[in-house]
Amino acid sequence: MPQHYTMPSTIQIVDYNPFYAKAFYDLNHEWISKYFVMEEADEQSLEDPQRYIINKGGHILIALFHG
Repeated sequence: MPQHYTMPSTIQIVDYNPFYAKAFYDLNHEWISKYFVMEEADEQSLEDPQRYIINKGGHILIALFHG
């Protein structure tokens, strides 16, 4: 079961869930493209974080602001 970390009132930190896949992709694609160069490995990780990050022992936390 995913762990949830709650911060005062408006921000909640939750484990990655495929429900957040588009937001995860969009946010990370934007900052990588702005400050770096998107590479094939970045694209793969963002398109399938379960396979390229989580299944390899990594963790992804999502911050929810007012849900």
